[in-house]
Amino acid sequence: TAGLTSRGLRVPADVSVAGFDDNPDAAFYTPSLTTVRLDVEGEAEYAVAAVLGDAVVAPAAPVLVVRDSTAPPA
Repeated sequence: TAGLTSRGLRVPADVSVAGFDDNPDAAFYTPSLTTVRLDVEGEAEYAVAAVLGDAVVAPAAPVLVVRDSTAPPA
């Protein structure tokens, strides 16, 4: 968000920012980062099982974790 701030833009007042993979530090950024949480381990197990022809269980669905870096549309 520093690059946006240096251009005079405010997060989330002017621009909403969202990340991907829910980095453990995302909650501690300023502002805290809205992100999508994935079951990375489940995705990997699913892929390996599919390649090996084993029975596959779908991984958990992605979850949107809303924090302070996003705002509703104006």
